[in-house]
Amino acid sequence: MYFRRFVCLGVLSLAFFTISFAQTSPTESASEKEKAQKELEKHALEMIDQAVSEANTLKLPANRAIVYALAGDLYWRFDEKRARELFRSAGAELS
Repeated sequence: MYFRRFVCLGVLSLAFFTISFAQTSPTESASEKEKAQKELEKHALEMIDQAVSEANTLKLPANRAIVYALAGDLYWRFDEKRARELFRSAGAELS
């Protein structure tokens, strides 16, 4: 009799705590996920800037224009003003 109550109470407690922990986890992981996303975007922007700075070493203007155009396309999501400058640079290299 007492063993049944103990088992029943244990199962109910386990079910209650499992549900309560499952409800609190997504809010913590959402903030961590957001922080990781911002860090990833920062790293991507650094890589794009590095590619643009290294594009000046290319000999052919057409190749520089391609790099500027691709970088402008990738940069558009983050900073439209900078992307427009890159597109203008690509046009200037072609003409």
